[in-house]
Amino acid sequence: MIKLLIYDLDGTLIDSLKDISNSINWMLKELGLPELSERLIRLHVGSGVVHLIQNVLNEVSHDHQIDQNGIFDQALHLYRTRYSGHLLDETRLYPGVKTVLEFFKRKKQAIVTNKTEDVFIGRLRQYQYDPSRQSPRTTALQETGLYDVEQILDFRGNPRGPKSQLFFKIRWEGYEASEDTWEPWTNIYRNLKFHEFLRERNLNYLIPKAFRV
Repeated sequence: MIKLLIYDLDGTLIDSLKDISNSINWMLKELGLPELSERLIRLHVGSGVVHLIQNVLNEVSHDHQIDQNGIFDQALHLYRTRYSGHLLDETRLYPGVKTVLEFFKRKKQAIVTNKTEDVFIGRLRQYQYDPSRQSPRTTALQETGLYDVEQILDFRGNPRGPKSQLFFKIRWEGYEASEDTWEPWTNIYRNLKFHEFLRERNLNYLIPKAFRV
């Protein structure tokens, strides 16, 4: 008996290549570099955004002398900024996908994607894949036991010391102050509200390079 169906997202449920390609070429234009064909960009989609940007810059470097390491962070930031605002311009469900999802609506279904939670999961509702119309974020949190960060309140530990010894006080969305918890850096280092908290305190060096603005 099938108890759970897990789907890949890009290239399986949705055709997102056009929006990805448009964002890549916008990024290249901002960097003063030539655009690439959609066919070429397609070859590097599917293993995450870092892999995508690294390989795109490598393609461009065949005909143009560039410092790939030197511009990588800027390129990544440009791409994420552009794509986060245009990821649904041309993206569509593949034919038959909605029928399949509806057919298995009484089964548990999940999506596996390299897209970041803060950028993408909140927009899945636009595809209306959930017959109950419950927010996909709410469904995901209920099923996994994960929680949304409402606010970073404080931290303890030496910022210049090992990150493993840094802890941050978290106010969780929908919970009272009495349920605040102290979480290690490793649990929240990807969170955008965490990044804002660090920037406000001139602790940017605690933000992973791939997320720095």
